[in-house]
Amino acid sequence: ALPILNPNDFFLVMNGDIFCPNFPIAELIKRGEQLRIQEQFLAHLILVPNPPHHPTGDFYLDGSIVRGEENPNAHCPKLTFSGIGIYHRRLFDGLIRGESAKLAPILRRAMLNNQISGEKYLGSWQDVGSPERLAELNRS
Repeated sequence: ALPILNPNDFFLVMNGDIFCPNFPIAELIKRGEQLRIQEQFLAHLILVPNPPHHPTGDFYLDGSIVRGEENPNAHCPKLTFSGIGIYHRRLFDGLIRGESAKLAPILRRAMLNNQISGEKYLGSWQDVGSPERLAELNRS
């Protein structure tokens, strides 16, 4: 999809293995417009409280900056990446077309330069990425 994007475009990604029925997508799209104006950030991630199956989380939220393991502020919470984010096309510069790439290392590289912003979402969210978690959601 990258070749069809304008070099200044941000795009929204929402993983298919999450259940987040009331997520305010319109607000996130507005956030993307703000990011386009600021030009500092290459992505904006939605983080959630750590679910029971992932108690250690993924990234730290330091104000509105998302950090990896090199978090300088010991008081920042470590949260789980929700699978929802807005990404700037430039975040993926250097990838070779047709080759797969994992997102986490790409994000962590940008985190070293404070180029990933984020926010904590407290609404309804569930990771249904396994048959057991999907069955649990269906029972609720």
